[in-house]
Amino acid sequence: MSGLLENVKLITIGSPNKYLSAYEEPIIHQLSFDKTKNIDNGKTYISLKFLAGGKYADSKGYIVTPTVYQADSPDHWLFNYENFGPVLAIYVYPDAEWKSILEKVDQSSGGFTLTNAVFANSRAAIREAEDALQYSVGNFYIIRKTTVALIG
Repeated sequence: MSGLLENVKLITIGSPNKYLSAYEEPIIHQLSFDKTKNIDNGKTYISLKFLAGGKYADSKGYIVTPTVYQADSPDHWLFNYENFGPVLAIYVYPDAEWKSILEKVDQSSGGFTLTNAVFANSRAAIREAEDALQYSVGNFYIIRKTTVALIG
């Protein structure tokens, strides 16, 4: 997790037309900016631990730094919240819960269905995830960045 948090701090924000190193662009409009900013209230939720980001600016576009939270349950509302800002919710589970977590994701139709990503060191775990989630998500990424709902 420390590697993730260190890399989140390195993400550059701006127009790729001006900055070739830009990894993230500003949010598209005020409504999405406000919706994403309202998640920041989650910093005070008992069941949610704030890990990184959470800075906002709207003087030159709607800028939100990539924000990371750790939930204490796979049922946390943030996993089912449709948000189009740079917000990542993480649930760290014991290895023994792998198959039950896959079942939960598969059965949560409407919750985890836009984009999912699996990061694993085991080919068997990746194959299990592919088999379990092939019909439960629109975009499924394996060991790569998730880019919202881009299709290409």
